[in-house]
Amino acid sequence: MSARTFGGLTLEAVHTPDYSIENDGDGNKKRVELPGHVDFFIVVDGARVRIGRKAAAGLFADIDRAKTAAAQQPPAQPASPPAPSA
Repeated sequence: MSARTFGGLTLEAVHTPDYSIENDGDGNKKRVELPGHVDFFIVVDGARVRIGRKAAAGLFADIDRAKTAAAQQPPAQPASPPAPSA
């Protein structure tokens, strides 16, 4: 079979929460939502291929830190034009 090249690949991320059954103070069971995982896929000619998985809590914390860091940085100054040569 000859080698093939695939173009136009897309990337998808899907959050899948997890659940736990916990007992409250009265002994009643309740369903508690947990962060779960985020799965990363590439789509090749319509077929989703999972390329990775990350714990959602860690990823959400990384995203929050990146947003905070970006908000604290001053906006980039436009480059000044070069000085005219004499």
